[in-house]
Parts: sequence; structure tokens; C-alpha cells
Amino acid sequence: MPSTSYRDFTFVAFGTHIAVFKRAHQVARWSGHRGKVNWLMVFGDHVISVDVEGHLFIWGFKGVAGDIVPVGHIMLGEKCTPTCVMHPDTYLNKVLIGSQEGGLQLWNVSTKKMLHEFKGWGSS
Repeated sequence: MPSTSYRDFTFVAFGTHIAVFKRAHQVARWSGHRGKVNWLMVFGDHVISVDVEGHLFIWGFKGVAGDIVPVGHIMLGEKCTPTCVMHPDTYLNKVLIGSQEGGLQLWNVSTKKMLHEFKGWGSS
């Protein structure tokens, strides 16, 4: 079950939803994914969620104001089944997404543009 935390808040994905907890109490439930959420990551004032169908959602988070809608959406493409997401330390507004097919995609989440695709070796 994907989860991540930020200060007093914990974010937990279940199915196509994300529950937001402050300490032990659920304070919000975010919906937007059609596929099962398989990755969550805190990214500055945002939470990034990725589902098995290749949809990446960007959720604005500056505290809980009830249920919110995503502030951004990126479709990773049909040939990308995401398995991991990471933020390289010195890369401003960028995430690197690894796929089951063996490739990597570098995305700018502010502009919602793919900057580079690293091809895999066909070993998926």
C-alpha cells in the first residue's frame, strides 16, 4: 500500500483514492485516479501520485482544507507502466519515472512536459 508523510500528515493510497491523515485521524479523501494508485511522493508543497494506467496527478498541499482536486495531470503514455518515481536532489521541478518496460522518463511537473526519455534494454 503506497504511503508517504509530511510533518503531521500521512498520505495513504487505497485503490483509486488517497486518504489524508493528521496524526491518527482521517481529514480528507482525494479522488481523481481511474486506475489503482501505486506510488505516492511528497514534492515540496505538493503530493505526486501515479497509478498503474500511467496517470500522474499533482495535488497542492498547504494544509487540509477538505477534499481537493488535483492541480495538475500528466499522462505518461501507453508504453509506460510506472513502477517508481523519484526526485533527483538538484533538479528543480523535475521527477524521474521508472517503468516496467525498462525505460525512464524525466518530466518537468511545472510545465507538464517530458524532457527526456531514457530507453531501456528490452529486458522487462
